[in-house]
Amino acid sequence: MPKIFKQFFVDTSFQPPLNDNYTFQKVFQSGDTTGIFQFESDGMRRFLVKLKADCIDDLVAMNALYRPGPMEFIPNYIDRKNGDEQISYMSADLRKSLMMNYSEEDADEENIKLVEDLAPIMNLTYGIAVYQEQLMFLVQAMA
Repeated sequence: MPKIFKQFFVDTSFQPPLNDNYTFQKVFQSGDTTGIFQFESDGMRRFLVKLKADCIDDLVAMNALYRPGPMEFIPNYIDRKNGDEQISYMSADLRKSLMMNYSEEDADEENIKLVEDLAPIMNLTYGIAVYQEQLMFLVQAMA
């Protein structure tokens, strides 16, 4: 029995479901997030409506992206999640660099290797490095 229950008779065993479709549809997809910390600003609401979050991972990612640095990637994240933009692990700059140093065939082969290495790290966030931990794993994979 948890100490808090013994002392204050508060049951802390409740675990809210993390896949409650009703909550995703009626609260987050509609932008009705007044009073929900980190999700109640007008900008965040607009992004949530466009995002159409249907899992807790989407909300966690949106919370991480809604910061001054990574905020520019929110439209890409939304478009990739909704299937409006192709998921890619190679930026135009990296592709250009490969093309300068490899033949087109070798560059394509390097791209395949890159996807094999990066997909497990970045699939959950649609090919966008959202979390610091992802960046650490990316550096490890490229070393």
